[in-house]
Amino acid sequence: MVTASSYDTQNPNLITRLVPDHYFEEGKNYFAFSSEEGQIVSPYSGSSIPGSGELGSAQILSSFLFVWAKFFDEIKTATDQFSQVLSPSYQDTKGVSANFLSFLMRHYGFDPPSILTKATAEQYFHGENTQGKYVNIEESLQYVRNEILRRLLINVRDIVSSKGTLHSVKSAIRAVGIDPDIVMRIKEYGGPKSFDLSALRAKRALIQPFIDLSGSSNNRNRTTDAQGFSSLSPHIISAYLTGARKEVGFPVAAGAFANVNTAGGGFHGTSTDLSDGLFTSGSWTYEGIYKFPVSGNFSLTQSLARIHVTGTAAPSSTQGVVTNLLAMSGASPSIKLFLRSTTDAYTAAAFAPLEMKLSGVNVMDGNNWNISFGRDRNDDIGTVSSSSFFLRCARQEDGRIFQIETSSSFYKEDPGGNPAKIVFQKSGTMNTSGAFIAIGSQSLHRGTNVFLHSSGIDGQANITDFNGEIAQMRFWSKGLTKTEWKEHVRNPASVGVESPENNFNFNTTISGAFQRLRMDTSIDQPVSASDSTGQIILTDFSQNGMHMTGSGFEASTTLFNYEKILYSSISPSFDSLENANKIRPRSFLSSSNISEFGASKAPLYEIEPNDEPQDDPRFSIDFSVTNALNEDIVTMFATLDSIDDAIGKGNIQFSYDYPALQVLRDNYFNKLERKVNFKEFLEFFRWFDQSIGTMIDQVIPKKTDFLGVNFVIEPHSLERSKLQYQYDGQYIGEDFRSDLKGIILLQQFAGKLTKF
Repeated sequence: MVTASSYDTQNPNLITRLVPDHYFEEGKNYFAFSSEEGQIVSPYSGSSIPGSGELGSAQILSSFLFVWAKFFDEIKTATDQFSQVLSPSYQDTKGVSANFLSFLMRHYGFDPPSILTKATAEQYFHGENTQGKYVNIEESLQYVRNEILRRLLINVRDIVSSKGTLHSVKSAIRAVGIDPDIVMRIKEYGGPKSFDLSALRAKRALIQPFIDLSGSSNNRNRTTDAQGFSSLSPHIISAYLTGARKEVGFPVAAGAFANVNTAGGGFHGTSTDLSDGLFTSGSWTYEGIYKFPVSGNFSLTQSLARIHVTGTAAPSSTQGVVTNLLAMSGASPSIKLFLRSTTDAYTAAAFAPLEMKLSGVNVMDGNNWNISFGRDRNDDIGTVSSSSFFLRCARQEDGRIFQIETSSSFYKEDPGGNPAKIVFQKSGTMNTSGAFIAIGSQSLHRGTNVFLHSSGIDGQANITDFNGEIAQMRFWSKGLTKTEWKEHVRNPASVGVESPENNFNFNTTISGAFQRLRMDTSIDQPVSASDSTGQIILTDFSQNGMHMTGSGFEASTTLFNYEKILYSSISPSFDSLENANKIRPRSFLSSSNISEFGASKAPLYEIEPNDEPQDDPRFSIDFSVTNALNEDIVTMFATLDSIDDAIGKGNIQFSYDYPALQVLRDNYFNKLERKVNFKEFLEFFRWFDQSIGTMIDQVIPKKTDFLGVNFVIEPHSLERSKLQYQYDGQYIGEDFRSDLKGIILLQQFAGKLTKF
C-alpha cells in the first residue's frame, strides 16, 4: 500500500487529477473535511450502541470518479493483454492472462480440455472442501486448472510440430505434469509375423535414485578406526554374505543336512558345516550401477567395490581385502579387477593375484554404467581346479545396449589346488563370519603377505577412494550368464534369471535354489536421509536381511540424487502383438547387432516372408489394474523361454491348467508383503480420462483407430484361462483307456501327475 500511494502521488494520470482542483476545495469546505480526499482511509468506527457505527467517507466527487476509473482500468487491462495474448508464461503475473487461456487454446486448433470443471463452486472458485470434509487448499481449483492450461500452451509448439506422432501424444501428457512412460501404457499394435516372446519389448521410464559418495576421499590425514574407516568419510558396508544352508544341489554341501522341518531347519534340513552357508562358496556375482561427475577434482583411479573377509588371523583381524574392482580414467581409461583368495602367503612360488582389465572403457564420462564381476566355480563349469572369473561393463540408452565390454579368465585360486585354502568357500580363522562388500575410502594395512595386502603386489590393488554415485547394488550366489546380465543392463529394475522356477529369490526348496539373489540394495529407499550421527540403513529388497550400512555422511542430510532413466523391459503383454519400434533393420554387418536385433548378415536383398510387418492403425492408452504388477513380474525373467515352455509345449493342450505357470506364480507372490491398492489408481484414471483424454484425441492422425483411454481389468501375466482338449485318449491303447494305469500314463503325458 505504501508503494501504491507513492505511485499515485507521482502519477499524472490519476483520475482525480483530471478534474480542476477547485471542485475538491469546495467539497472539502462544504463537508468540513480535514483534507481534500476526505476520510477515505478512515477505518470503521463506533461503539456497541446500535446506530453509532460510522464508515470512513470520501467526497462524493471522488467516489463518482473512482467508479469511472474502475471501468477504464478494466478496459486498459484488456487492451494491454493484446500484446501478450500469444505469450504464455509459467508465472501467472506474466504473459497471457487467465481470461484468454481458452481463447489461446482455440487459436492453436485445440478445444480446451475440461479440467476440474465438474467441481462444485466452492471447490472451483475458493478451494474449499477439496480433499474431504472441511479440508481446504491454498489455491482454488480454478487456479490449478489455469496452471495446467498454461503448461499445455507453453509446450504447444512442440505438440503441434510433432502432431500425428507418438511424441506429440507424450508431449501433451508431460505438459500437464504426468510422465507417460511411468504411469500408463501406450500401445501401438503390430509387429513382424515371426517373433519370439523375449523379442517383444516395452519402452518404460523410472526415476532412479543414486546415493552420493563424493566425499569418500575425505579420510586423508584423518583419524581412522581399527578397520581403517574414517567417521568423516562416506562409506558403505554390506551385511555378511552368509546364512544357514538349507538348499540341496550345487554347490555340493560339505556337511550333512539335519533338523529337517524343525525350528530353524528347512525342507531338507540345515547343513552342519558352516562353510556351506557362505554365499561365496559356489559361483557368485556382484553388480551395481555407477555414475561419476564429469568435472571436479577427483582421483584418476577409484575403487568401485571390494570384497572383504574378517577373522582372528591377520590381515582378516583388521579386514582382509580379497577382491578390488577399480575404474581408471585419464589417457588410458579402463576397468581392472584384482583378486587373490588363497589363504597362503604371497611368495615368489605362490600364484600372483588375478588381474583382469577392460581397456578403453571410460566409465567416468558421466553416463550410467552397469559394472559386474563374479566367479564361476570350477565344478560348476566342468573344470578340474581352475575357476573362471568374469568382468563386465555396459551402458544402455533408451533400452538399447549402447556399449558393452566383457572379459573372462581361468584362475587357479590356490597354488596347491586345495579347496580348503580358498577363502571364498571355507570358513576359518581367515574368514570367521563370511565375506562382505565395502565401498568407499579406507586405509588398508599393507605389508601382510596374504590376499591383496602384500607389498609385492601392484599398489593399485590397495586403492580405495570412491567419489561417484551408485545404485542397484546386488549380490548373487550364482554366476550370472551374459543373457541374464544383459537384461539387467537394458532394464535397471530387472533381477531376472533364465530359470526363475529354480533361481528366483523366493524358491528355497527346489534343488539348485542356493543359486539365487542374496542382496538387492536398490536405492529407492524408504529413508533417503542420514540420521543425526551421519548413518543410513539401506534396505535389502531381496528380503534376505542383507541390509547395507552407510556411515560417515553429513548428519541429517538427504543423500540421494535423482535421475530419469529411459529403459526397455520384456513386454508383460506377450499375448497381444504390440510393438512401439516401427524401424526394424533386417541386416547388419556387425555380429553383435545381428544377435541384438535378431537380424541377418548384410547384404540382404529381400525381406523374408516371416519378417514382413503386420502393423495396423490401432492405438490406445491403457490404465491397467495389473500394469504395475505385470511390470514387476517380468523383472524375474531374463528371457521368456520359461513362459514359452509353460504355455507352448504340445502336451499342455490336454491339461486343464498350466502347471508350470502355477509354479512361477507361487514363486513370485511370495515376494509381495501386502495387497495392492487400486482405489486411488481408479480415481486418477477418472480424472485423466475426463480432463486430458479429449486433448489426446486431437493430436493423433485421422487414419489412426484410436481405441480411447481405457481402464483395463485383466488377469496378470502369470494367470491365464485354459481350454482343455479331450481327444487325448487316441494316443494310448484301448486296454489302458479306462483303468488306473491308463489314467496315470495319461496324466504323466499331460504333465500333471495327481496323487492318488
